[in-house]
Amino acid sequence: MGFSQFQSYLPVADSTTAFGVSLSSHNSVVLDEETGNLWQILERAASTDKLMTVTKRLTSGAAPSPADLPFDSDRPTLREKPTGTTIAGTTVQDVLEWDYYTPPVLTCLITGTYPVEVGTSQSVTISGTTVIHGDVLSLGQVNSTGVTDPLTPIFAAAALYSYPITYAPLETPSGDFSEHTYTFDAQQVYLGVESGTATSGNATLTAVYPYFHLVSAVDYTGASGTTIYSNFTKVVEAEGTKSVVFNGTGFSYICVPDTWSALTAAVDHNGFDVFSSYTGIAVTVTAVFGGVMVNVYTDIGYTLYKIATPGTYSSVTYTFTF
Repeated sequence: MGFSQFQSYLPVADSTTAFGVSLSSHNSVVLDEETGNLWQILERAASTDKLMTVTKRLTSGAAPSPADLPFDSDRPTLREKPTGTTIAGTTVQDVLEWDYYTPPVLTCLITGTYPVEVGTSQSVTISGTTVIHGDVLSLGQVNSTGVTDPLTPIFAAAALYSYPITYAPLETPSGDFSEHTYTFDAQQVYLGVESGTATSGNATLTAVYPYFHLVSAVDYTGASGTTIYSNFTKVVEAEGTKSVVFNGTGFSYICVPDTWSALTAAVDHNGFDVFSSYTGIAVTVTAVFGGVMVNVYTDIGYTLYKIATPGTYSSVTYTFTF
């Protein structure tokens, strides 16, 4: 039976139904399929109430199509649907809202000075944030590779996390956080519009043997022990193209670990490649104890590149490619 304005309103059978539709709370909307009218239930009604006292007709005639129902699109979208996306929704609202939601976004960062020098002991912090859009978070944790006892501190539902570690890479690794490379990421379980496990990008912590450079009249051919470590300028950086400022009178040197690729170019401050003027010489380097250097490395193989003819350098930059 329809409930048009020309008919008597029937009493509601109990306090939680109207037109035979169960109501979870007041302000529910139901459709009179016979007349096409939409009705808003303003409150739960007792069995003696007439529907006209507790309802409000929202429309007259045919019900609007889903395409005509109101929707708040005056807000930025948070993601796009790639071709082939399957949206596990059951209503038009689910499909529309998909664009305005994105799963939690986690970051994972390493604070501190790195790469670090092998043999040193330094404090490093693994930290990050979680950006959410109404989700409930749980079971957050930091994961790490390269350790015998993986680091999995739990930060539960927190949107921020911070975990300090002591990084002490050794010449011969032994124990956690003594290796030369570690990779970290963060994960967090979420439940909301969607559910799943969000994972951050990777953060990599590395330790290296430094390279050295110098201008000196001393011939360091065949150097060993702590000679180069004690007399040259030390730079803690990973392998790559290096720009070195030379200053002084004598031979110009650059000394790099044997694990680096061979020198392929040496461009001087005038733009000339003087690679052929440099000769590679096998040497060894031993670190000197002191400061953060607590576990010295010894007799590490290096290649010392020495220019053939001494000269005078006045704060000029040479670029070495390995």
